[in-house]
Amino acid sequence: VDLACRPLARGCAGVVLQCPIASGVRVLLGQDSALLWLAKSIDIFVNVDKIGLVDCPVAIMHGTADSVVPLCNGEELFRLSKRPFRALWLDGYDHNTLPSQDCF
Repeated sequence: VDLACRPLARGCAGVVLQCPIASGVRVLLGQDSALLWLAKSIDIFVNVDKIGLVDCPVAIMHGTADSVVPLCNGEELFRLSKRPFRALWLDGYDHNTLPSQDCF
């Protein structure tokens, strides 16, 4: 997300995100943690704040059983995308078991 929102990415045909994190702190503390506002200042992976700056189409794939990065991270990034292209929620797949034949 960081690279895709930079000026050098202008003209990019699209971005595919696989099991993306909304932010590092959200993965560690949970999406609804009361501590998010406090920990945000130390979060270096704030994709949730940058995804709206991406000008090209954004496709996101994520396993519904992801035990490393919960699906809600991918869902939130897709919802916040300026140009959402396609969401591919792969039922029953974990973070490292996405089937290559079913992906983009």
